[in-house]
Amino acid sequence: MTSPKTRTALVLAGLATTGLLTACTSNSPTTYTTRTAHPTNLTAQDPADVYRQALTANADAGSLRQRVDSPGRHSDLRISATECAGTITHDREGQFDLTVIGTQAWARADTRAAASVGHRVPANRWIHANTTHPLMRTLAGYCHLEQFTNTVRLTPDLDQGPAIAGTPDSAVLISRDSPTTRYFITATSGRPRLLAIRSADGETTRNSDFGTPINAHPPHPAHRAPRW
Repeated sequence: MTSPKTRTALVLAGLATTGLLTACTSNSPTTYTTRTAHPTNLTAQDPADVYRQALTANADAGSLRQRVDSPGRHSDLRISATECAGTITHDREGQFDLTVIGTQAWARADTRAAASVGHRVPANRWIHANTTHPLMRTLAGYCHLEQFTNTVRLTPDLDQGPAIAGTPDSAVLISRDSPTTRYFITATSGRPRLLAIRSADGETTRNSDFGTPINAHPPHPAHRAPRW
């Protein structure tokens, strides 16, 4: 008989072969608070409560790695409440490397990305600006820092999914509004965490490396654009 951990691994492994973070929608906002209880059976609990617990646990971790793949667009970012570092790639428009520390942001466009913005930024050189700058604000928006600081969430109308029903420490939650949107949650160290979202539009979000320090730092001056 296949063990619960094996079944969970098989479900999550399938996500690696599928194609930025889709906002969760609902008719009413829900406030969640940090919990110390250790749930033991996710499948026996209300799906919305499991979802809120998972968001809380993700935020409480303090940092994570978030990889998002959607048709024509990809991001791989390490994120905390105050830092973000990684890459944002558009299949047709090229790639930006990004570092955000507080209100300061640095970005580096490859040759295609520089061309896609009319060469208003240099290719392969880091530029620096406040996160209120239009370009930096757009790039920093991929980081979704609010997932660590915003205590009000919109909870989807969810059902328990059948994929791993009966596995107490894991759950697949399915949106009633869009049955093809699924949230993959597994209890880690006694708390449920949101590991992945597979959305109706073909977008997949995967979370990992919970609690790993970001340690973002400004690019070396030798790699920065002299003027911008």
